[in-house]
Amino acid sequence: MAQSDIARFPSGVNNMPENSGLADLRWPNPLLYNLQYDDFNNYRVLEWTSNGGGAVGLVAGTDGGVVSLSTSAVANNEMSIAYGAPNLTFVPNVSKDLIFAARIQLDDVLNGGFLFGLSVAAVDPLTTPPSDGMYFRKLTGQTAGQFTIRVGGTNVFDVAFPTMASGVWYDIVAAYSSDDGVFRAFVNDGAVRVATNPTQAQLGTVPMGVVFSARNQTAAVRTLFIDNYLVAKAR
Repeated sequence: MAQSDIARFPSGVNNMPENSGLADLRWPNPLLYNLQYDDFNNYRVLEWTSNGGGAVGLVAGTDGGVVSLSTSAVANNEMSIAYGAPNLTFVPNVSKDLIFAARIQLDDVLNGGFLFGLSVAAVDPLTTPPSDGMYFRKLTGQTAGQFTIRVGGTNVFDVAFPTMASGVWYDIVAAYSSDDGVFRAFVNDGAVRVATNPTQAQLGTVPMGVVFSARNQTAAVRTLFIDNYLVAKAR
């Protein structure tokens, strides 16, 4: 029988010391991270706080599950969903790795805006930026966006990422490595350096949670599609 070129480890692979109680676990230890992930095979309404005049729900018949986050048809409307408020559980730490990622698509890049990342509680984070957060954002009327780290009401880091297109899926990832001290942002694997050796004050110390937001510019419904998201912070 033909074999693929996949490397195979039938006995498993893990990252635990030999004397660990999890030493015989046959896959990497997920307990090393404060971990949150959803592929949206289901959208659990009670876990999310929604704000705005639009709508949110599962897209019927999609492979793997997709959530649509849509504005109303009123111009300059913003629709957001935030996870876990008021119990926000991700606190930046310069000595701990942090990764958050999502796969998203905009139906109209020029007339629609989006935001994804970690934030304190915020009703309309694109219209009124939160006091603290780290997130990808693209404003209406623009085709390129920014990755922003905001602390105490000030944008501490704000770097541009490439032009986007309508109807295209984008894998967006923010990754801070405590090993080399570099905070990077990726859009479809194209990386930009956000910060090198940021201080704790520059990352902030406020608990944050996952937030998505969509905004329109004209009097028409604009939609952000969300395939999945991940947040992983080292313990």
